Parts: sequence; C-alpha cells; structure tokens
Amino acid sequence: MPNDLAKWLANTSLSRLAIRQLTISAKPATDYTIGDWNPAAFPPPKALISAVTKHLKLNEVQYADVAGEAALRLEVAKHWQRLTGCTFSLDQIMVASGARPLLMLATKTLITPHDVALYFVPNWNAANYLKDLVAKDSLIRVVTQPKNYFLPSLEQLKPYEHCVNLLWFNLPLNPSNAIYTKEQWRSFLNWWRAVNAQRLKNKLKPLFVVLDAVYHQLADTTMWREFSEFRDLLDYAIIIDGAAKSYAATGMRLGWALGPSYLIERMVTLNSYLGSWPGTAEQRGMADFLTLEASFKSVNTLKAKLKSRALALTKALNTLKQANYPVDFIPYKGGIYFNCQLNFKGYHYNSAAINHAEDLANFLLKAAKIKIVSFKYLDAPEHEWWFRLALSMVTKQEHASAVSALSSAIKLLTK
Repeated sequence: MPNDLAKWLANTSLSRLAIRQLTISAKPATDYTIGDWNPAAFPPPKALISAVTKHLKLNEVQYADVAGEAALRLEVAKHWQRLTGCTFSLDQIMVASGARPLLMLATKTLITPHDVALYFVPNWNAANYLKDLVAKDSLIRVVTQPKNYFLPSLEQLKPYEHCVNLLWFNLPLNPSNAIYTKEQWRSFLNWWRAVNAQRLKNKLKPLFVVLDAVYHQLADTTMWREFSEFRDLLDYAIIIDGAAKSYAATGMRLGWALGPSYLIERMVTLNSYLGSWPGTAEQRGMADFLTLEASFKSVNTLKAKLKSRALALTKALNTLKQANYPVDFIPYKGGIYFNCQLNFKGYHYNSAAINHAEDLANFLLKAAKIKIVSFKYLDAPEHEWWFRLALSMVTKQEHASAVSALSSAIKLLTK
C-alpha cells in the first residue's frame, strides 16, 4: 500500500467504520454507539411507509427530478416557513440521498482551497468533509467546553472574524443535543451580520454558514424564528435537513437543503454528476406524509420515548454523582443522545488499571455488557472521558437493564 494512502486511511479514524469497529466483539451487548434508530424500539411512522408503498405500487421507480420532486420541495418550503417566518421558493431547495451528500455538496460549493473554514469539536465527521477541500493551515479546529454544553461560544468565534470564510454548525448539536437560547442566537446573528457588512464594504468574500439541522425537530426551540428579523443572512446560509432523525428513517436516505438559489443551483449541478438522488416513490411518499397530522404526532412519539430513556440515565448517574463518584452529565434537552462524563482515570478493577477512555469502555463492555463511545472518536481527544450514548438504539427493557448494569459496574471500580 502506498505510504500516502496508508496515512490517509490512518487519519480517517473518526469515520462511521471506526465507531462500528467498537461494536464487533463480545456480543451480545447493549449497543449505544451508533446514531441510528432501532426499528424494534422506534419503528418508522406507519403513515410514511404506507405513503411510500402506494407510490411503489404505482411503479414510480424512474429517475426523480434532478433537484428533487417538486411536491417534496414544496412541503419542505412550508415546514421551514413555519419555523423561520421566511418564504422559500422551489429553486431555493434541493433533495439528495440523505444529509451527508448535501453537506459535501454545500462545502464544495462554498469554499476554495484558499479559503479558511472553521469547525467545532466534539463533532461528528465535520473534519472529514473539510480537510480535503481547504489547505491544512486554513482549517481551524475549535474545542468547545462542557460548561457551554459543548456549544461554540461567540468569544471563540471573534478571533477569526477577519479571516474565516465558512463556519460549520450542527444545531442541535451531535453529541450534546444542545441548542442556543434566543439571546445567544441573536448575539451570533448580530455578529454575523456585522462581519458581512464589513466584508461587503471592503469587497471581500462574505462569511458563509452551513447549518446542519437534522436533529431540529427532536428539540424544543424557537431559535429559527429569529431569521424573520435576519432574513438577509439566509443569503449566506445553507440549511441541511432530512427524514433520518425526525422520522426514524435513516435508511430511507432522504435529505434536503435550503439556501440562496444561486448556491442551490451549483449544488444541483454537482449532484447531477454525483447521482445522489433518492427514489421517486420515496420522495413522493414523503411529500404525502408531510401533509398529514401523523407526521407531527410521530415526532412527538419519538421525543416521549427518548425522554423516558434519558430520565432513567439521569436518575442513575445523579445518584452516583451524589455518592461522590467522578461522574457528570449534560442535562437532557431533547434529541437521540445522552452525554455523560465518567472520569475514572487512575481507578482499578482488581489489578487492571483504567488509564484511558478505551480502558473504561472495555471494562463496561465486559462488566455491564454495554457499548459506549468516547468523545475521542468525535474528534475531541481533549474530552476523552466524556461519552455519547445513542438512546435511539435500545428497547425500553434493554435500556432499563443496561442502566442498572452500568451503575453496578461503576461501583466495582476502586481508586
């Protein structure tokens, strides 16, 4: 294998494959590692399946419109108009096979190798989209902190306001589910507007923002409504959304992007070569589903199930925290993840030492039969003792047993 290829492969440890590798041994175990839905616990909405099936039975398996089926783009426009108070035309929306190709298309459209891109960690996969599109010294990695629930602060952005061309946001955040308050978000929007006013005055490239919002329906927030007062900023933003998280339909591969028409047009052109098009029946079925009351009810059902699992973990970890074990957690605000700190560095189980997060993960795999992911694998080795648990991967019964097993296993560790 050529050395440069081997080096590239070694640097892709943040990929889905790397985390999946953590799940191979010692089955059976309760698996919290992958941000997916377990259909046994979180089945997709019956109305969605029925709608797609109807179009399949009509033999609608031809190529879809290259920009996405008009009926689906119309429903997406209506949804985001409700959220933002802003109107979107069909030429400002495109559909692709999930959020991932849209993230790549947006990034490739917005920046050149000479631009400066900024992303935040912990973060799922952002570096892998950016590192081959900009020069190494033009890619800025900012480490966020637990005191801010791992959200980037405006103070962390300001030092780069003179040079950054692209900001990559994931809101609500993977892993912490966190989202800005109204006041925090307005402060960011005011800063962004001021930066671009200065850029335009000096005839410089404006600051663009990619907003990966695929988890937004699982969080209770009104932050998107602020765009009604900052409509001008939507000329410099691409919003990514889709069916995967909101409707427990990751494998359906339906994503959509909203942005200014001249950027969406470029993304559609790129995608015409890539061929990342969802099936016609899936798109038309999703369009039908989004007109139904069932689409709203299904989101509320998912949120209720996730919250009950998060509350069980919160109760167990809070009991351990009060007993002076080195644990902490991010208050649950919605979404598919639960985040906890298990800082057992220097602890032991019998004669085995816990020196690294992998040691603790292996101990919990053996002692509690659970699999969890360190933030190290979310591009944040600085926070390796923080862990992400995907609540969407377990049944209610599995989760109850796993929470009890986690508590019991932790009590086996000694300083």
